[in-house]
Amino acid sequence: QRRQRGRSRGSALTGREQQVAHLIRRGARNREVALALQISEHTVERHVSSILGRLGLRSRWQIIDPRRSNEH
Repeated sequence: QRRQRGRSRGSALTGREQQVAHLIRRGARNREVALALQISEHTVERHVSSILGRLGLRSRWQIIDPRRSNEH
């Protein structure tokens, strides 16, 4: 089975999504993530949406604190 582009085996997120999630967990806002990764804020927003969808989360707070996964 072929791996999807940018994903490591066994990972639900692409490498770039992992970088974005890491920065979010460290408290970075979209603008800070964009500057750190040299991408646009719009691209960061798309990555955040993708992360939420892939992990079945509803808000970026759940990226920071997975224990919030049952909160609305």
